[in-house]
Amino acid sequence: MFRWLALPLFLYSLTSLSQPLPSKVRFAAADWCPYTCADGSGIISDYLREVLATANIELEVLVIPWSRALHEARFGHIDGLLTLVPGEAQNILMPTTPTMTYQDCFYQRADNTWRYQGVPSLQQQVLGVVQDYSYNPALDNYIATARAGQVHAMSGSQPSQRLITMLMRERVDVYLDDFRVSAYAMRQMGVDVKFNSGGCLPAKPLYLGVSAQPAWAMTLVSWLNQALERKDNQQRLHAIIARYHHSVSSAE
Repeated sequence: MFRWLALPLFLYSLTSLSQPLPSKVRFAAADWCPYTCADGSGIISDYLREVLATANIELEVLVIPWSRALHEARFGHIDGLLTLVPGEAQNILMPTTPTMTYQDCFYQRADNTWRYQGVPSLQQQVLGVVQDYSYNPALDNYIATARAGQVHAMSGSQPSQRLITMLMRERVDVYLDDFRVSAYAMRQMGVDVKFNSGGCLPAKPLYLGVSAQPAWAMTLVSWLNQALERKDNQQRLHAIIARYHHSVSSAE
């Protein structure tokens, strides 16, 4: 049975790879500045827009809440997602080469000396997170099964700003967010309160996700596998990161 199934799948792959590249794609992203910002700009938005333009592909960025973005991508209402980690979305193809890396860190008030030492160390802290974001399997499971009041998950627009506000108002003890995103949000809010880092998770790769439904999906992924590895595009990425005045190094 498996041999008979393999042939149609193989033929499907060949057919998909023979499709021409699209002239325009519509990808969704959350308001996750400086990676993807509400006005369609951002490190990743600008970078992928420039990379795709080398193949005469126009990128339209739709900035919506992340939960909705996942839903729209799953059912093929959009062409893909600008920022994705493996296992976060269904019916999505990803290039083998990541777009860049990101790093989630724990932030707390200056008088809190807590340090993250694995999931058990969170038991005595009220944690703030972004709803439907995937951190790692152990943390995702902890967030999903935590007792009432132990975890506050922010949904909707500007989740980072809301996490910062909740920490300042002492509604959470610690929140988890990417270090570039948190720094950007604090500057935008004019926050002058001193926060401490309670530690960071390991830096992780961030991928572009392409909906599996368009006929050209495999062709685009195959092209991206080569384009994202090119040295000139890596130089392009570093120049854009510098333009947003953020370090490419680890937060720690």
